[in-house]
Amino acid sequence: MIKAKIKDNVYNIPTKWSETTYQQYIDLKDANGENEIISALTSIPINIISQLELKEKNKLYLLLQFTKIKFVPDEFEKPEHLLVNGKKIPYVKDIKEKTFGQKIYFQDVVNNNTNDLNSILLDIVAIFSQPYIDELEFDINKIDKTKELLKEVFFVDLYSTAIGYLSQLKKIVEEEAKILSVKPDNNQILAGVKMFERFGVMNTIKALANNDITKYAEIERLEYNTVYVHMQMNKVQKEFDENYRQVLEQQRKSK
Repeated sequence: MIKAKIKDNVYNIPTKWSETTYQQYIDLKDANGENEIISALTSIPINIISQLELKEKNKLYLLLQFTKIKFVPDEFEKPEHLLVNGKKIPYVKDIKEKTFGQKIYFQDVVNNNTNDLNSILLDIVAIFSQPYIDELEFDINKIDKTKELLKEVFFVDLYSTAIGYLSQLKKIVEEEAKILSVKPDNNQILAGVKMFERFGVMNTIKALANNDITKYAEIERLEYNTVYVHMQMNKVQKEFDENYRQVLEQQRKSK
């Protein structure tokens, strides 16, 4: 990264992919022609670029020749923290220690956008960065503001951080499917148990809140690990109750 002073304004000029911000990367994808490419990567207004002498413009363009190299974001390692507005935002090594609300919002974002990872990078990273940036608890209403701040973070850092979170989510979802899934019996299927599938995770929140809608927000603020253990206990309790019912029924029949 180098700095260039043009008409009393100082601009940051990236000289490699790892120095390109998310916003610059997105702008570059829509850029056409030399002037737009320079503007996208340097934030220098096009009207100023147009006024530059050819010699000066060529110097800028030469600095940006790294864009001719194939960009492979997967080759970059995940950073220990992101630098957002001068503040170090740590990478969350175990998202299970964060809130249940963060997990379900994260999963919803991914489920609704499975084809284009770049389009949800900001959302993914914002979910776990917002509490650190604001020094407050997770607030879904602050996600859009957080995403605006993250646009100035290096793209490769955002990408590798999001990949790390996606990897964690995948393991969580796989474990839930293995440990918590319950196959409905024939009677439940005949009764239409699949009708509840469209409510997704809200079925879980409703059950945990004991059907009290005023408790939904409280459930979402709980640590995911706490909710997960409770869901495991509920499953074991249901299995025990059914086993106990069958034992009593067998004893009754044998009398």
